[in-house]
Amino acid sequence: MKLIPRFNTESAKQVEVHVIRSDVLSNEGDTDRFDRVLALWLDLQNAIQARPAHVNREQGCTPWKCSDQRVRDNWQNLTHPRNARALEDFFYQLSDRSQLELASKALRVCRERRNEK
Repeated sequence: MKLIPRFNTESAKQVEVHVIRSDVLSNEGDTDRFDRVLALWLDLQNAIQARPAHVNREQGCTPWKCSDQRVRDNWQNLTHPRNARALEDFFYQLSDRSQLELASKALRVCRERRNEK
């Protein structure tokens, strides 16, 4: 990513160097990571809500052992090791207790999968 500063000041040059270096190191910005995890989170929520009518929705759904393959696939995508950093950021944005519990579990699983590699 090439950043062209609007002002020709020393601080703008420092910002430019920082952005270029961090982009080289991560290959993906914070916003991109967050957006990717948010999309994966929404995919998981949609898969949970779209479960067949014969599944008792009131019992809840634990995505890691759900009978619906789409839910388990979305869980696997969300907890991919590359999502650990973004999941941590995402976790701190949530306020609903049930969502926090699910995000906490996702982050824990994600870190475990990263450590297995």
